[in-house]
Amino acid sequence: MKTTISALVASAAALGMVSAVQAADLVIYDPPMMETVAMATSGWDGFYLGVQGGGLFESGDIYGTVQGVVGANFSVSPMFLLGVEGAVGPYFGDDSGWNGYLAGRAGFTADSLLIYGIGGASVTDGDWGYLAGLGVEAMMSDDMSIRGQVVSYNGEYWSATVGAMWHF
Repeated sequence: MKTTISALVASAAALGMVSAVQAADLVIYDPPMMETVAMATSGWDGFYLGVQGGGLFESGDIYGTVQGVVGANFSVSPMFLLGVEGAVGPYFGDDSGWNGYLAGRAGFTADSLLIYGIGGASVTDGDWGYLAGLGVEAMMSDDMSIRGQVVSYNGEYWSATVGAMWHF
């Protein structure tokens, strides 16, 4: 009987030691924190300021133009953008005066490239009208883009401009 009790005590002691050894190797699984996934936006989103210049063409006459530009863009989807833009500045040549516009933009984005259409209201020397055009803009850095744009004003004259925009 003493042998049986001694065997039970020895087994219990050995089992206790094994449990203590296993506890030292215990791995506590710490699940990773859930990551917050934000809606993907493009570098085109937000406000921008810039300057554009080029030529106005009307019935064989050519005028120079320089305009200050302000606008805002909003990505509707990863590849589609909507925006609003205003520009105003002088034109000069045989005659001189002021022209400007307030227009909407809609375009397709592919990484650092934006291809867009523009349309809205225009004013030249106090006469109101409409404009419609197309443009291509390329993001050169996180906060700067360059672009080229061709716009028809009232179907009577048109402009071709290049510009630089600063995004913030």
